[in-house]
Amino acid sequence: MEALELEPLQHPGITIETRSKSALTMMKNLTILDDATRAKVGEFVKFVKGLQTQIKGDRQDELAAAQKTVDAIKAARNLHLSTLVEAEAIAKKKMVDYDDAKIAKRRAEAQEEQRRQQREAEEKAIADAIALQEAGAYDLAEEVLQQAEEYKPEPIPIPKTPAPVADQHTTVRWNCRLVSLDVLVAAIVAGQAPDYTVKFDRAGANTAVKTIKDALTRNEGNGRPTRDKSKLEEIAELPNGTILTKEMIGAEIPGLEIYITKGMASGSYSDENVLR
Repeated sequence: MEALELEPLQHPGITIETRSKSALTMMKNLTILDDATRAKVGEFVKFVKGLQTQIKGDRQDELAAAQKTVDAIKAARNLHLSTLVEAEAIAKKKMVDYDDAKIAKRRAEAQEEQRRQQREAEEKAIADAIALQEAGAYDLAEEVLQQAEEYKPEPIPIPKTPAPVADQHTTVRWNCRLVSLDVLVAAIVAGQAPDYTVKFDRAGANTAVKTIKDALTRNEGNGRPTRDKSKLEEIAELPNGTILTKEMIGAEIPGLEIYITKGMASGSYSDENVLR
């Protein structure tokens, strides 16, 4: 394990690249075993954040000018592209609408032809039944009428026509939209719908968790709301990753597990040479 010696990182003769790589190697090989090292690492973090600020500010004017040029080029290009994309979308919709209308017309014609065949069959059956009745074949006449009622013309296929332009075809995608979240969730629980039809909204859930957290600090005593952070301070002493149960925080979100993650907020040195 390497000792945490910060002074070499401050030497004016070494490059930012060397400092960065050395800092990363140093932290990978370091283990905090005492308070003195813990304090030294805290100072190291402030030093590293100062270097980050320095790197982010390097050649900022050139970067801003270059970004301005890129934005202008994209804006000019998108101005023309958006117009053409809109024109393409309108043209495609008009073609799909025309093709749908054409298919609907052919379907209506096919249905009308089926109805015509049905009428002809019925008229012929009635004429045949009358003739049979006149000949005294009443049972046979009844059978002819029964067959006419059960007669169904064969479906007339609607011919498919190729696209009039090469390398073009109509695409058909199956989509869906949410009608009722409650019904969908109930179906998932019942095993009637796959669970991947819903997606966990972590941001929304964290908002709900924040509401629970805020409720822990709210004190309505004496008729005036006050803030009491003692419970939060107690939770802050728990180990990183601790799961917060309903007994601990007074609330829960069914199906979710609330836990704490600990990080470290830190300021930075504005002058990298301050750290000695």
